[in-house]
Amino acid sequence: MIAVAGDGRWGGRVTRRPLPDDPALDTLSPSLRDTVSRGWFERAAAELQTSAIMAVVCQDVVALRPGSEAARLAARAVDDERRHAEICRQVASRYAGTDLALPVESPVVVPRYDGASEEVERLLRIVAQCSIGETIAAVFLEASLEAARGPLARAATRELLGDDVQHARIGWALLAGCSATTRRGVEPWLLPMLRGYVRLWSAATPYTSMPGVREHGLPTPEDVAAAARRATVEVIIPGFDLLGVTPRGLERQT
Repeated sequence: MIAVAGDGRWGGRVTRRPLPDDPALDTLSPSLRDTVSRGWFERAAAELQTSAIMAVVCQDVVALRPGSEAARLAARAVDDERRHAEICRQVASRYAGTDLALPVESPVVVPRYDGASEEVERLLRIVAQCSIGETIAAVFLEASLEAARGPLARAATRELLGDDVQHARIGWALLAGCSATTRRGVEPWLLPMLRGYVRLWSAATPYTSMPGVREHGLPTPEDVAAAARRATVEVIIPGFDLLGVTPRGLERQT
């Protein structure tokens, strides 16, 4: 089990309220239970990776806005993502019918943006993870929650969704608080960044089309790709536009 910070979102607890039982798990086929367990376990690994990335983002937020509310929220987000990993591990364990060990954490490569100033480079990492990555994650989790039927899957997904919405706001707040000159400095990097995230979510997210998995919080690959596109078109690009930021090259595609 992951240690959760006592000053974190829920005061040392993993969830706002204990995850509920789902008696229907005993009625599922072994193959479906195994598939759902593996899906949630893979999500646990991804959440651990996100926590490590968020630790880098937290350093960037503190460097740009020391002592700010955004810096406090970014520090809490590191713990949030570790809680997410534990939530996903617990769900995977219940479907597996045995207590699973946590996934092994992978090393994180800190993104670099050659030619960008230090301020713009820090802002780009924040925008990439929060404004783009966490926004896509929130839309993806909305789709997961809409399809889920089991009380365990719904409760776990709701916990993750509530946090990721807050994490996305960190990036938007930092971007809104920057000067117009700094915002212009991020524009050349945004379109390839957006494309990369949509491609990652559309092609590299390990989900299955096995019948029945959607009801247990695991959307199909088609659902994931649709969520990534929807987040980009309906939330991220309009958000940039509201702040007077135009991903360079986007105007030639619209």
